[in-house]
Amino acid sequence: MDFIPGESLYNLVWRQGKLAETEAINYIQQIGKALAVCHSGGIIHRDVHPNNILIRSDNGLAVLIDFGISGNLTTSSTTHHSGNQAFAPWEQLAYWEKTNSKTPQVDIYTLAASLYYLVTGETPTPALARKYDNRELESPRQYNPDLSDQINEAIIKGLKTEPVDRPDSMEEWLELLTVPKSEPKSPYDLDLDTDDGISFQFLEDLLDREDAEFYGDRAWKKIQNKDYQSAIEDYNQAIHLNPEDADYFNHRGLAYY
Repeated sequence: MDFIPGESLYNLVWRQGKLAETEAINYIQQIGKALAVCHSGGIIHRDVHPNNILIRSDNGLAVLIDFGISGNLTTSSTTHHSGNQAFAPWEQLAYWEKTNSKTPQVDIYTLAASLYYLVTGETPTPALARKYDNRELESPRQYNPDLSDQINEAIIKGLKTEPVDRPDSMEEWLELLTVPKSEPKSPYDLDLDTDDGISFQFLEDLLDREDAEFYGDRAWKKIQNKDYQSAIEDYNQAIHLNPEDADYFNHRGLAYY
């Protein structure tokens, strides 16, 4: 394959710690959509983990690599090709069992395990220990109390021990990661949070978004002037003020390289 300039998600987390929820979801959704296309063509990757996901330094996009042990959905062989034991489901690792490890549920598990690592900095409880030693899955919230209920539950659903308990398709699991979009709030439709009828929380959020744009614009100019370290600091501030804007995460990736 062609050389891809960038850094693996494993190294990114190892270097800077767990990722912001929005940044992690952005990367995982990109890979999930690519896997959904593979599944529609009958291909199961079977080795998805953060070391096999690269973030391109030229555009900040996530790229899935290493299809070395991929399998075909149309074959019924029970031959096992073990993936990464920290991220693979038990049916892929238990070579002594006659199980089918060429199903979409294998990739759903490995991608959910990868998301677990991105938002916690830890790997999930090993699948074999959960299957044969009755160990419980440690909730992602145990390592990241700030994780939203929706994403916490989506990860747990994707990491169900038995394949039949996981979502039926990659698209179904990705739906669990999608936050419903609410209608934009009008500046004239202020909540009556105070006696004066002004929602100070709304105004504060509005100012934060404007401040984030200021830092984001300034950071981009610094990248053009090759002032990368200062640009990273500005992007960190923009992300803190408005973590829902994926462009700040992607552009920050450019500054690292």
